[in-house]
Amino acid sequence: MKNLIEQLRELFLPVIESEGVEFIDLEVKGKIGKHVIKVYVDELGGITLDKCVTLSRKFSDRLDTEDLTPGKYRLEVSSPGVNRPLKTTPDFSRNSGKEVKVIYEEELKEQSFEGTIIKVLNEAVQIQGKREIKEISISNIKFCKIKLPW
Repeated sequence: MKNLIEQLRELFLPVIESEGVEFIDLEVKGKIGKHVIKVYVDELGGITLDKCVTLSRKFSDRLDTEDLTPGKYRLEVSSPGVNRPLKTTPDFSRNSGKEVKVIYEEELKEQSFEGTIIKVLNEAVQIQGKREIKEISISNIKFCKIKLPW
């Protein structure tokens, strides 16, 4: 049996695709009957409040029809925010040219690297550090955040 997050993702993805936005993440918190469902989406130039409202209405309609969450729930649809971790190939592509701090696994050891994203390949990202260019497989990245100027 699929867990609730997988079921919700399958329920929401057709709506996300039809609206032309990018799915970033999905969280479910709370207990049955009091779930808080958080859906993070983005689009080129940043997601607008109007688009979040539209998606929220469509998601609510689907949730009410499918009844995946018995009892009450609260649905939140929003931008992932500027300080969120980068996780997917589109995340890295969208942030090309930005400085990042990456924690990744290499040869069974956790490593850290800082630099500027210079190129994104299918399954890897190239980062220009102070002394070298490092190519890191996205699947090996444990955590990556943009270094904010403040």
